[in-house]
Amino acid sequence: MTEALAVPLFIVGEHHEAFFIWNYGYFKGFINPCGNTLLHVDSHDDMVIALLDSSIDELEDDLSSIYAYGYRELGIASFIIPAIYKGIINNYTYLCRY
Repeated sequence: MTEALAVPLFIVGEHHEAFFIWNYGYFKGFINPCGNTLLHVDSHDDMVIALLDSSIDELEDDLSSIYAYGYRELGIASFIIPAIYKGIINNYTYLCRY
């Protein structure tokens, strides 16, 4: 008999909060540091380029800083490209219904 795997579930109110959750998962060890695929099921692709006031390269590896950065710099349509840039998401697949 195989053991059941626990799958973390997070409910967010805004799309861009996923950026924090992905970082949280990475730091807590349940998201791999590389090789992650995002299957994005939505009516829009959320691939807007963020107009940042501060560099993501200067973002510290600290969850409270990442949380604040996500709210200060990212919007509901501009959170995926920064996650790809950071390497948290390596493959992106977009599924929509037209």
